[in-house]
Amino acid sequence: MTKQVRMMLLGAVAVAFVAGSAVAVRAEEATIKPGDKSHKTTGDHSAKLPKGFEALDLTDAQKTQIADILKQAKEAKTAAGKDEAAIAKIKEDTHTKLLAVLTDEQRAKLAAAEAAAATQKSPKEGKNHKGHDAPKTDAPKTE
Repeated sequence: MTKQVRMMLLGAVAVAFVAGSAVAVRAEEATIKPGDKSHKTTGDHSAKLPKGFEALDLTDAQKTQIADILKQAKEAKTAAGKDEAAIAKIKEDTHTKLLAVLTDEQRAKLAAAEAAAATQKSPKEGKNHKGHDAPKTDAPKTE
């Protein structure tokens, strides 16, 4: 695997990570009632880690750094509003910062896990992205 392919995979991981984190935060916020403090964590950052990061044997310091990076990214995206260029830049910067927290071994392990996940998620012929039968068309197949 070339360095460029690995960097692209890591970029995809970071984007998925940031997007997944935003969805998780919004889902949590939607279920929290005003004044409810039961959702507070006590130093356990595992709930804030993106998919794939759980298996990296992160140190507590790394978990704290990642949580801080994600918090900053969330605040920056909120401030950016609907400015797609600004949001894209925030995602790119967040990706770079997240990778900087990891060791070389952790980055390699993350890239391998993401590559494996990407090959498992590819849709099968005749199926759409959700695994359902694709709509049939009368158009002849071209090969």
